[in-house]
Amino acid sequence: MPKNITHIEIADTFDLIDFQNASKLTGNKFVFLKNEAAMLELALCNWALNLVSKKGLTAVTTPDLARQQVVEACGFRPRDNSAQVYHLEGSNECLIGTAEIPLAGMYANEMVDRKELPHSMVAFSHCFRAEAGRGQHSHGLYRLHQFSKVEMLGLTEGHIDSSEKLLQDFVSI
Repeated sequence: MPKNITHIEIADTFDLIDFQNASKLTGNKFVFLKNEAAMLELALCNWALNLVSKKGLTAVTTPDLARQQVVEACGFRPRDNSAQVYHLEGSNECLIGTAEIPLAGMYANEMVDRKELPHSMVAFSHCFRAEAGRGQHSHGLYRLHQFSKVEMLGLTEGHIDSSEKLLQDFVSI
């Protein structure tokens, strides 16, 4: 019976990741993606952005920082001991944990004209989570402190029917 091979063994065989040198720069749970892994990450993010933007969503790349009040308004508590967010010492800024934060922040303190709704966006962002590496499913490339992802976010009129329809549109993609 063949041995179960882990993603770490495959990555080591093909020189795809480097945790050791990344930890010299930043500590544990950061990684250098190398060779085909670096190209694959960028290709997958590009493919997802293209696929979703062809469905009519506005493609966005986001800042990696957001003001603390925007982060908190999106439900993250950066000064809480169990927070997922990195707060930059001596500033009012945090590293984002999700593209939802800067996307929502784009419209902070604005009134959006109903004629522009629903407004749907797809974003690529780097994400930073302080809680990485906790739990039983944190081996290897899982639950890193920094990762990239593509997310969808939409603005609706705020009633359940419009929100549910937009959710179903997103799910159908």
